[in-house]
Amino acid sequence: MGIPVGDISDGQVAAGLAELADTGELADQSTLGMALADEQMAGHAAEKCCTLLANAVPSMNSAKALSAALVVSRRIPNFTTASRLSSASRLAGGLVGIAVELAATAESARAVLKTLVNEWGLQVTIRTLSTSVVFHTPPQKMSEQIRAVGEDMHRRCLDACIADLTTVDSETGSVLFYWSYLGEDRLNKLRSKVKEMIDGGQEVDRIAARFVSIYTAVYTESGPAEDSRQLGEFNLGEFEMIVPRQLWEPLIVERPEDHEEIEESDVSFGNRIRQARQTLIKVKSEPS
Repeated sequence: MGIPVGDISDGQVAAGLAELADTGELADQSTLGMALADEQMAGHAAEKCCTLLANAVPSMNSAKALSAALVVSRRIPNFTTASRLSSASRLAGGLVGIAVELAATAESARAVLKTLVNEWGLQVTIRTLSTSVVFHTPPQKMSEQIRAVGEDMHRRCLDACIADLTTVDSETGSVLFYWSYLGEDRLNKLRSKVKEMIDGGQEVDRIAARFVSIYTAVYTESGPAEDSRQLGEFNLGEFEMIVPRQLWEPLIVERPEDHEEIEESDVSFGNRIRQARQTLIKVKSEPS
């Protein structure tokens, strides 16, 4: 009874995790390293790592845990596009959590976050952190290190949202991604910033356009998608978390073009404005 083809034994996983804990690295010929780099085996190997990771923690320090998270992310195919619930994100998130918890000071914990943002970009970093102790530790049990990283993360998310809102023809989608990671204090700051923008003359539909989702289509009704980006729906609930109805409703006035058909393959900012306006006009016209 050997190991099935495409599988990796618990012992091999444990050996690879021990190597990561001791050195922060995986040798090129490491069985775990090769499994994580294999598109067919990566998910299963990472899942086993998630299960056995706690056994490797005692011999880790912050620097090695951070290095291990980066090693894992570089090995796993398509790490940057993996969902936050994937074994890849959870494994990297577990290692990042260890790096933060074992950091000597709040400043060194913030340095962990800075390193990840430099390597992965903010969006992938936040997605990965969302699986870690930074998100899942109750406030009363937070260490100084976890609290420092959480505060820095919220600040960076707020900065990304404001940058998105103040870009003339935004293409980032930052508000729609980051608003739920702000924390209540910075969410209120974002609401205040948006109200300030509206009071200063910013059109509500241009703000609303940031809440129109864009998705990647593999196929359309006519066959394989050539330009795979497609216009999605306007996320009314998320928008009203930032811009309450009593604020936006008086400012949306119907125009003739608000009933024209929208081309879903056009993901331009102007088309996102039209998508948002059509939804807001429809909602405004419905009986309350």
